[in-house]
Amino acid sequence: MAMKHAASVLIVLAAVQSHARAQDKPAAYPRKPIRVVVGIAPGSGLDLMSRLGARKISERWNQSVIVDNRAGGSRRRAHA
Repeated sequence: MAMKHAASVLIVLAAVQSHARAQDKPAAYPRKPIRVVVGIAPGSGLDLMSRLGARKISERWNQSVIVDNRAGGSRRRAHA
């Protein structure tokens, strides 16, 4: 009986170890540069605040952040 118990424990440990190896390291997120779409023309106050925020995010996440200005169309172009 003890032999069956030991075999069962070994099988469970092998399964847990192989599952842990399969999930070694998660992929870094985000993989692509982050794009911030601003519905105002460049040089405005909102554009400046967006760029300052993008700089902070870039420093904190070690990821490129692109501020994309899409002016016109009553700011609807930024929503699309």
